[in-house]
Amino acid sequence: MIQLALEIPTSLLATFTPLTELDFALAHRVLEDEAYCSFYRNRAPGRELILDNSMHELGKPLSPNELLLAVRKVQADFLIAPDELGQPAKNLSWFKETQALCSNDCQIAVVMCGNTPEERATFLNQVRYADMLCMPFREDRFTWFEQHAPTWQRVHLLGVSSLEELAQWVTLEKTLPRIRFSVDTSKPIKAAMVGRRIDDGKSLRGISISSKDLLGLSTFTPTQLDLIGENIMVLQMRLLGLP
Repeated sequence: MIQLALEIPTSLLATFTPLTELDFALAHRVLEDEAYCSFYRNRAPGRELILDNSMHELGKPLSPNELLLAVRKVQADFLIAPDELGQPAKNLSWFKETQALCSNDCQIAVVMCGNTPEERATFLNQVRYADMLCMPFREDRFTWFEQHAPTWQRVHLLGVSSLEELAQWVTLEKTLPRIRFSVDTSKPIKAAMVGRRIDDGKSLRGISISSKDLLGLSTFTPTQLDLIGENIMVLQMRLLGLP
């Protein structure tokens, strides 16, 4: 089964984290919100925490030095090295810097990158020592994965673009038992905030709540809270390959 992590507002961490298999925290939030930081720092022993570089939320990733500070605050298991879409040379440099600086504190993940199959193949060879491969949200990542057949035993999907795409990964995962897959998303919460179930047939893209603003939300109606729970359960069912 693909394991689920959620991007969760600080105010809802205690409520909805138990419905997931691992944790996914945003580095910028760790550094600016002590309650958020404390929750992840005091997670259950053995529970895996992936620390993201916050590129999606801030428009640019935190620097390796800032990320190291966040890693140490929450004792993250994995750190996603800084990345920008379509910038393999820059991302390779960031990966090497992050690995040199942070690998004594945590395992280092890298985001697949490249504008052509040749660029991606070269990039994957150059980062083959990364501990985890992340598949980017805004790219044709399923095709990329099939084209390159990466050899990593740990693969993380950054975000959920659609339930249909997720179903492709669920089917693939069943054929690749050597790989441990996971996915993070904020979609169950974003959709609930605008009164939607994530399986209503409408696009999950473009919901009018930014990922950055989501983490600071603190007021929810009973209906919204119920919908969040329903949406998480829908997602868990889909990850099991059930309708």
